[in-house]
Amino acid sequence: MNEHAAHLVILGISGMIVAICVMLHYEALRFLGRTLGAHIHKRIGVLLVMMGLLIAHFLEVWVFAVAYMFVEHEMGFGRIAGITTGDIFDYFYYSSISYTTVGSGIWYLWAQYECLPLLKGLPVCH
Repeated sequence: MNEHAAHLVILGISGMIVAICVMLHYEALRFLGRTLGAHIHKRIGVLLVMMGLLIAHFLEVWVFAVAYMFVEHEMGFGRIAGITTGDIFDYFYYSSISYTTVGSGIWYLWAQYECLPLLKGLPVCH
């Protein structure tokens, strides 16, 4: 597969992952809105919604971690330099530092893989 086709494949995968995260976020908000509704005091309700969204964000980090692992191991579209063991927790760590935009500079992407995190911020733009 040539380089441009690989970039398009990764862009498509990124779009699917973002769609999954948006749906996860939407369902979390819908569930929290239905469950909490008018039954809870406003301040406690806001606190519970924030905790629920924190859990949703945590799950979205895992979605991206699994995608990074899949793209590297199953599809062979580049690699994350600095990952030595290649277990899921390495990918979770990379996903969490890039999801929170902290970044460490320790790990970075190679080859077509670089396109995968480009759309990562879209599910959290609310």
